[in-house]
Amino acid sequence: MRGSAPVNPLQRLRSIKVKFSVVIVAAVAVTLAVNEMMGSEYHLHVITKDEQTIILRTPTVDLSEKQRASLKAGNKLRFSFPSKVIQLFDPKSEQSLLYT
Repeated sequence: MRGSAPVNPLQRLRSIKVKFSVVIVAAVAVTLAVNEMMGSEYHLHVITKDEQTIILRTPTVDLSEKQRASLKAGNKLRFSFPSKVIQLFDPKSEQSLLYT
């Protein structure tokens, strides 16, 4: 638009971080649908409470015997991940919000 000030990408990023802070800080509750052993890692197909499917990849060496035994279809799980592994993109431009 003519005459409008350019949007500061850092301002947009700050608002995105606030919007996603719950995901970054808190564990997400899911139900395990499928557990695939893929050699050195598990592919865990999980379903969120709003019916979204997510595939989690986790190295087998990171899990204790008790944790491995709990990976049965129908079991409730909670997962979290370090914020350094998250990637955020602008849905319109498909450009990274973290790296320009």
